[in-house]
This record gives sequence, C-alpha cells and structure tokens, in this order.
Amino acid sequence: WEGFLDVVVAIHRTPIAGLGLRAGLAQELDAWDEYARWSTDGSPPAPLVEVLAWCRNHVPVDENPGGLLWGDVRYENVIFDTDTLRPAAVLDWDMASVGPFELDLGWFLALEHVQATFAAPPAGFGSHEEAIIRAETQLGRDLHDIGWYEVFALARASAIATRITVLQQRAG
Repeated sequence: WEGFLDVVVAIHRTPIAGLGLRAGLAQELDAWDEYARWSTDGSPPAPLVEVLAWCRNHVPVDENPGGLLWGDVRYENVIFDTDTLRPAAVLDWDMASVGPFELDLGWFLALEHVQATFAAPPAGFGSHEEAIIRAETQLGRDLHDIGWYEVFALARASAIATRITVLQQRAG
C-alpha cells in the first residue's frame, strides 16, 4: 500500500515538458464533457450531465501545481514484485494528463471507497485519511478539495460505465 502510493507520487514528479498531454482542470472538464457526449452518441443521461455541470460550477479555485497524472490509479493496473511486494510496473496510461496530484488521488480514493462497500480492504492497507496524510508527506504540501476530486472521479467512472452499457446494448 505504501509502495503503491509512493509510486503515484513519483509519477507526479516526472518531468512533463514536451509530453503533449491535456493540462489543467479546465481541459480535463472539457475532455470529460466531450467523452460523455461521444460515449452516448450525444445523449448522456441527465444525472451524468448534472454531476459534470456541478463539477464545472464548483471547480477548485486554487489549482495546485501540475504534474504527470497516471489517470487510472488502481491496484489492478500495477504489477507487483512478488518478493518485495513493491510496484514493479504501472500499466494503463490511456487517461494520462497533466494536472494537480489530487486528480489521481481522488480517482484512487473514490474507487477504493466504492470497492470497500463490497469487501473490506486487506489487512495492512491504510485508510482514506492515511492515504491523504502519506501523499501530503511525500509531496511536501497540503492537499485541497479532495471531496471535489472524488466527486469528479466518480463522474468520470460513471461516464466510462455508461459507455460500456451503450456497447453492451448495441451488442444485444
């Protein structure tokens, strides 16, 4: 758990010059609005439209410094060394962008919270609060507006789930 969070922080510290990725919360919001429309052939469900509008209307005023964002921060996207139990490789970079660290941490925390409603995390894994504290310690700064980032993460996850549903309906 600690090694996993440390890798997420290390990714954020990776130089971003010349990567050509979308950058900042405004571009991120635009990209997910566009994704919601595209993924549903122009007709996203009202709750998804509403939550994305809420995110846009409540976007954090003070955007923290940008760094490389992995985008899909989940244990399932990591290959762990079986001897050390530390991350050996990080997979699934299709949602990579540049922005505040809180985007990646919010994704991880929100999805972990959803998962915890089905099964408790294994022994030795830290809590929501412990993850925030560890990240703040590693980054050397306070994290802000985590609740907003978690709501935005769930909106993004809902957009992806909606796309999967559309594809399943098409396939019969």
